Formats: sequence, C-alpha cells, structure tokens
Amino acid sequence: ARRFIYIENQYLTAKVVAEALIERVRENESLEVVAICPESPGGWLEAKTMGTGLQHFMGCFREETVQARVRFLAPSVSRDGKVEPLMVHSKLAIVDDRWLRIGSANLSNRSMSVDTECDLIARAETDDHRKRIRAIRNRLLSEHLRIDEEQLRQRTADDRSLLAAIDDGTGPDRKLKRLQTEDPDADGLTEACRPLADPEQPVDPGQFLGNAFGALKRSSVRLRLMRLSIAGIAIIGLILLWHLTPLSQLTDPEVLNERIGAWREGPWTMPALVMAFLAGSLLAFPITVLFVLSAMLLGPWQGFLCALTGSLAGAAAGYGLGALLGRKVVDDLLGRFRHSVDRSLQNNGVAAAALLRVVPVAPFTVINVLLGSSSLRFGDYMLGTVMGMTPGIAVITFLGDRLGQAWQDPGVTNVSLLILAILVWIGLAIGLQMAARRVRSDD
Repeated sequence: ARRFIYIENQYLTAKVVAEALIERVRENESLEVVAICPESPGGWLEAKTMGTGLQHFMGCFREETVQARVRFLAPSVSRDGKVEPLMVHSKLAIVDDRWLRIGSANLSNRSMSVDTECDLIARAETDDHRKRIRAIRNRLLSEHLRIDEEQLRQRTADDRSLLAAIDDGTGPDRKLKRLQTEDPDADGLTEACRPLADPEQPVDPGQFLGNAFGALKRSSVRLRLMRLSIAGIAIIGLILLWHLTPLSQLTDPEVLNERIGAWREGPWTMPALVMAFLAGSLLAFPITVLFVLSAMLLGPWQGFLCALTGSLAGAAAGYGLGALLGRKVVDDLLGRFRHSVDRSLQNNGVAAAALLRVVPVAPFTVINVLLGSSSLRFGDYMLGTVMGMTPGIAVITFLGDRLGQAWQDPGVTNVSLLILAILVWIGLAIGLQMAARRVRSDD
C-alpha cells in the first residue's frame, strides 16, 4: 500500500489485520486508511461479541501518528428528517489502484481461521486495469457521500488525500459518521461469549458448552474450569437479577410453580419431550439443553427417564438415517468427521460406541448418522450408547432440577446445591475423560 487502503466490511475484529495495517501505516507516512462498517451491531448478543471486538480493533490505532491517517466510518441516510444507520454487509478491500479483493470473508477472527470463505483478488497489471479499480473505489465512495463520481474523481486527482475528499462534504441525505473508540465492555459474560462468536481457531463445542460427556484435552482442563465457573456465576447472577429487580414479576414463584406443576401433571408432557429429543437429534439441536429442560419440568427422576428415553430415540433415528443414506452420501456430507469416528471404531462393538459417547469427536447428531452408515451393529450401537450416556444424563438432569429449584427459590440451600451439582458435573466430565483415555491407551 502506497497511498490508499479502502475497506468495506461488516465485522472488523481480527487483531492480525489491525497489526498489519498499523505496521504499514508506520512504514509509509503518506498512506491513508478508510474503513467503512456498520455503526452498531444488530442485537444484544452481537453487540457483546462483534461490537466489543470492533472496539478492541479500533483501540489498536490509538497511537497519534497512526490515528490521524486511519478513519473508521459508518454510513447513514436521512429519510423524512430522520437519520437512519445503514447496514454494511459488503466484504471488500481496495489498495491504491492496483489491488481489489471482494468475496465472503469478513475481517474477523472467524473468517480468518474457522469459516469456509470464497474471495476473489484482482491485481492491476496495465493502466486500464488501474483505471477500472479507481473507478470502482470512486463509485462506491460517491454512493456513500451522495456526490457525483466526477466530483469525487476531481477531489482525489493527483493522489490527493482520500480523507480530505471525504471531509469536503456529502450530499443532503447521506453521511459518513466517524466512529469513536470507546473502552469495550469487559464483563465476564462478554469475555465468555466472544471466543464462541469470533474464535481465533476452530472451536470444540464441548469445551464451551460443557458437553455432558467431557470432550476436552488434559491441557484444557484449567481453561474449561475457568469458563464453567464464569457460566456458573452468570447463572447465579441471572437468578439474582430476576429476583431483585422488577423482572421478578415475570417469574413470580407461585406463578412459575403453578405453570411447572401443570406441565408435570399433564399426560402429554413426557411424550412431547421425547418427540422434542427425536426432532432435536435430527436437527442438530444441543441435546444437553433438552436434558436440563426435562429435569426442570419433570424433576430429577422422571426427567432422567425422559432424557434417557428421548436421547435413545434420537440416537436410533440418527442411526437409521445414516443407514438409509449410506456411507458414500454421508461421507459427502460429513466426511471431515469420518476419520475421527473410524479411529474410535477400530475395535468395533459396544466399547467403541460407549467411548464415542464419553469422548465425542463430533456433535451428537453427526455421530449418530456416521455410526449408522458404518459397519457397527445396531444392538452394539444402542448398548454402547446407554453405557456411555447414562452417567452424564444422570448428572445433567440433577443439575437441571437444581437450576429450576434455585430459579424459583434462590435461597442458600438451593444455590449451594446448584453449585455442588456444577462441581459434580465437572468432576464427572474429567473422570470419564481420564477413564476413556486409559481404555483407549490400553487398547
């Protein structure tokens, strides 16, 4: 980059990109950077994750000499006297009049290292190429400013300042607002959500969602304990929030007890939950959530029976779907998980199926379908599923029941039992993980 870097992108969060921009701006005193992105994220969760990530990104440019030549802008339009922010969904970058990138990749951690993306890069090799790239940049910027392209071309002729061209003014109904760097939120919930929404490397769902059966490496035990502790604190905080603020009217214990009691006494509650397990297992819905829901509605014992029955029904349905589709079709859809599953199935039989439930190498739905398309017999598959899932279901349903009790009555006893249930859950996950590793090592 010699004179201009022009960026339009929905998400600017990748630190590696910020560092590269800063390094080049320091090296080249005539370089200017214009980055156009949305003024605000689309909702609460996005604000906590990608919005906070943008503030971290912009915060990297606090150095005075760098900040003067880097501008973060958000487009808006005036309609009927009201200024409305415009969404930016484009993902493009233009460097001088020599390089153009357009495609699907955001400048986020997720796009850099996790998601599959498709981008096209065009490099100018002739004067005509460079003229075309300049025209694209001018056309985009003139739309944001609502000025004539020829007027913008004159503003930027002879490599004049792109920032000055923007400062020279906009049309009556369009504006590029300068975004200000603010100190990002640093609460525990934000720090827990950001690695999920914008991970710097592929995420193991069990590591963050507390999979009932402990899919973690030994080196990640401390990290998982920390995240589960944050999750536990968040749960307790939510309970206190709903009981110590006007929100408590929405969860009055008497009303809640009455509703839960009606559900428990209803003849269709358990069949409905089993059907939810069946549907969720085919649609890749997090099965742990259904475990907790069963316990909150039915109590620990009935909830356990319902969760076990429902998960077995879902496992059987997934196996049947895999057998129906066949190995070739399943490999086309889920081939990236096949190696890990086949490695676990080297010894075949009940032990292999149980091991995959204790140390899942893929989501519940994926394992079901992959095993259905394998050579594993249905009887061994179901028996292994019972052996591998029963301990985790027992603990999770107990945790769900304690969560429901603490929600209705956040007294010392119920909150203490909830914390104890979380600790038991962590202990079981780690214990099963160690046992499974030992079995695999012995084999």
